[in-house]
Amino acid sequence: MKATDIKVKGDYILIAKVEIVKDEGGIILRDEEKDKVKLGEVIGYGPGAYIDGTLIPVDLEVGDIVYYNVYAGLDVNVNDEDMLVLKESEILMSVVIDDK
Repeated sequence: MKATDIKVKGDYILIAKVEIVKDEGGIILRDEEKDKVKLGEVIGYGPGAYIDGTLIPVDLEVGDIVYYNVYAGLDVNVNDEDMLVLKESEILMSVVIDDK
């Protein structure tokens, strides 16, 4: 089976794992934190979660770079690429990496 159209449900986020990128203006993690926090790029997301009958949309965009806890989410393989599915509440923060 080859996944050609991926539809993420609810407030789940699909991310591709990426290496920590360091530059002079970036966020630097201490060595002991590198094993606790991981970095990923948002590939897709669901419409959001319903709270008291109201849809609260996901507050991320495709391409956003996010930090998440190493124990968060579920590892999945999509089109022979290892990815992660996690809830929006498991995202610790998103960052902007300026390539200039």
